[in-house]
Amino acid sequence: MGSGAYKARKATAGAKVSVIADHIHSVAMVYPDLDDSITVTAEDDVTTWTLGPLVEIVPADTITEPFDIHFLFIASISNNSEYQLNLYQGAGDELIAEIPFTREGVQDGAVRPLVVMTPMIPAGARIRAALASAADNGETVTIKVGYHTY
Repeated sequence: MGSGAYKARKATAGAKVSVIADHIHSVAMVYPDLDDSITVTAEDDVTTWTLGPLVEIVPADTITEPFDIHFLFIASISNNSEYQLNLYQGAGDELIAEIPFTREGVQDGAVRPLVVMTPMIPAGARIRAALASAADNGETVTIKVGYHTY
């Protein structure tokens, strides 16, 4: 369903239910699609829980309909630690999710998809991420995001 259809149908309660049903049953998408995961690095200094640099996950104008992010797929984690990945949307880097996770010694570096619930994100919005960890060694994760359009 295109963004015009969403705008036209969002005014009534029945229309909102229809939009939600369409959204819930829409195809789950992933970005990057059929490509390598994107590496995000925590700050490498003497202070723990310091966010590293912002990394572009979804370039502007890539997703052409309003969307929200439902999953974070982690392909690899560099070290055992506690982590928090923050997601930001748009030119102003508005915070849309704070996602904590842990890698323990029994894991091979990959984890199951993490459930995420973001607000609705405008069509064409850029998504960026920053990572922090309980360690201070410049840990890395490689990720993809799972999303649905409206």
